[in-house]
Amino acid sequence: MEEIRIVEYDHSLAEKIADMWGKSADGWNGMNMVKTTDAIIREHNNSFHLNVYLALNSCDEVVGYCSLDRYTRDENALYINLLNVRPDYHGRKVGKMLVLECVRRTVDLGWPRVDLNTWPGNTKAVPLYKKCGFFWEKRDDTTHLMNYIPTVLKTEALNDFFKDAHWYEDSQRIIEVKPDGRNENGFDYFEYSWEHSGKRLRVEFERTGRGIRLIETDDYLISAEVEQHELVFGMDYAVT
Repeated sequence: MEEIRIVEYDHSLAEKIADMWGKSADGWNGMNMVKTTDAIIREHNNSFHLNVYLALNSCDEVVGYCSLDRYTRDENALYINLLNVRPDYHGRKVGKMLVLECVRRTVDLGWPRVDLNTWPGNTKAVPLYKKCGFFWEKRDDTTHLMNYIPTVLKTEALNDFFKDAHWYEDSQRIIEVKPDGRNENGFDYFEYSWEHSGKRLRVEFERTGRGIRLIETDDYLISAEVEQHELVFGMDYAVT
C-alpha cells in the first residue's frame, strides 16, 4: 500500500489543504467545505487548536486532516474538532492514523480523555472510532463519543500489562454500530478488554462519573458499586 505520512500543519501546506477540501465536499452531508488558500491560513492564524495533523501521500498531497482542541463542553478532556479523509483515500487507514495520533498526543499531554462528535447518519465512521477506543454515549441531543484510553495508559495498576501488550492491537472489544454501555441500577458502564500472551485485562468506566469503576486481571478483581444512580443531596448511600 502507498505510504502515508502524518505531519503537523504548516502554512506552506495551506494550498494543498484547500485542494483536499475541494475534493472532499461531496462527503460532508451537503455542507460547503470548499475553501481558498488564504482562508485556510487565516483560519489557522486565528484558531486555538493544540495540534493540527495532516496525512500526506507519496506525492505530498494532503489526503487527511485532523484538529485537536481542548473540550469546552466537558471537563478534563481534549476534543477531536474536525476530521476529514479525502474520499478516494477512504478504506486506506488514513482516518485511523490521524485518530491514533490524537490519542497519543492526549496521553503525552497528560489529559485523561479525548472526545469527538459526529452526525447520527455517519455510521461508516463509528467502527473506526470504537476500534480506536471510543465509546458512543447514549444521548438524545448529539452523537458524542468518549475515549478513556489515556486514563488506562496512565493508571499505575495497569502498567505491567501494557509493558508487553498494546492497547489497540490486543483489544478484544466487540464493535457494534449503536450506542455503548451496559446499564445497571441507572448506571452505564463502558468496558475495555484485552488479551495478550495468555494474560487478560478488563477495565470498566462509568459514564456519569467519567472514571474507572472496575479493574479485573488474572490476579484480582476490584470494583465500586453504588446502590442507585439517582441520589438525593444530603442523604447517605451504601458504596460497595
